Amino acid sequence: MLSKIYSKVSRYSHGPAATPKIHQAKRSLNNQNNTNSRMVQLTNECLSALRRVQIAPSLQSAINSLQDTYYTDLQQMTEDEYKALPDHAIFEPDGSREALERAQAVQVYRGVGAVARFLEDYAVHTPGMNLCDAITATHQSRLLNSFHESFPRLSPSDQIALASAIHPDVISKLNLPCSDEGKRLSIATQLAGTPQLDEHHVIALLDYCNSSTGHFNAINDSKRIWQLCGIDTLASITSCISKPLDEGLQILSRYPTFVHKGPAWKGIALLEPAGPYRLSRIQPGMSYASPHWSSATHIENKNYSEKGDGYRTCKLSIAHAEGVHVHMFNDVTSINEGEVMLPPKPMYFTEDPKTDKRRSISAITIHCTMKSTLPEKDGNAVEPHAIRV
Repeated sequence: MLSKIYSKVSRYSHGPAATPKIHQAKRSLNNQNNTNSRMVQLTNECLSALRRVQIAPSLQSAINSLQDTYYTDLQQMTEDEYKALPDHAIFEPDGSREALERAQAVQVYRGVGAVARFLEDYAVHTPGMNLCDAITATHQSRLLNSFHESFPRLSPSDQIALASAIHPDVISKLNLPCSDEGKRLSIATQLAGTPQLDEHHVIALLDYCNSSTGHFNAINDSKRIWQLCGIDTLASITSCISKPLDEGLQILSRYPTFVHKGPAWKGIALLEPAGPYRLSRIQPGMSYASPHWSSATHIENKNYSEKGDGYRTCKLSIAHAEGVHVHMFNDVTSINEGEVMLPPKPMYFTEDPKTDKRRSISAITIHCTMKSTLPEKDGNAVEPHAIRV
């Protein structure tokens, strides 16, 4: 079983073929302390610089400068520190200060890089900017062309359900490929007073659910930096899309066709520099809520741990999940993956229900449930870690 894991993490040189002398050199305590000290220094420098960033016409050049200054060095330092861990340590939870600092460094460089790419398609230059004002014409055209390609591949019932949830004026303005029956249902839903998706909701959903733009990384990473490091700069920048995304998903949760209740699965990255700390936060008996909606699937063999990409190698199995079906917004490459978005509510981690004992991470499936045993306030689940922009 370990051989499978070694093959997946071979890029970190933890494989059994590495010689003892190489391991001994990599694990030199002085070298590791020096690397860690410099890594923490750069992380803090980048966070301090982020605090000073202003959402203004110069925003894109400011973020690009941060990426140029810190991305490569922080990436290399976290990789080197991870390589220096003893083999057994990459399979174990680690809540130490050093593991936290490594996870923060990873989150910072990834967040800055993702937002730098985001700003190529969203010209954010004032605080609180509306998505429709921020998005470039080229990027909006790309998203709508992708939707025109994927929409005909939906089942007739999915096409009708999606059309009814979109405001008729938006269908007309964006020239969405809805049938006449779908347009009539959209109008009927409007007349009934049921909330519908507006233009910025549709575009935000199309972008987040698109497998090629990668802007879901900017949304997620910016909120994770806020949660892990206490800096909301990047989350404020991406709020032009994260806010309508949240609103759109809340609207869709009012439509029975879009509601998912049942098990869900998600590929998660644990065999990487931030993995040991991440694993320490999701042990049996713990609870955790993501600061953002999370992508999962209701089809077990479609979760990303099954893709063999060497990154999301572990599986999160979620019992009693409640979420929103969003495959109708996917592009053609991911439309059949059964994507479900889970709200930022607590997940309660449990033992493996089959063995009542956590297996080695070498064959890891993390088990949790979204069904709380705690009382709810006014019918709404408590969201202790959820962060709103």
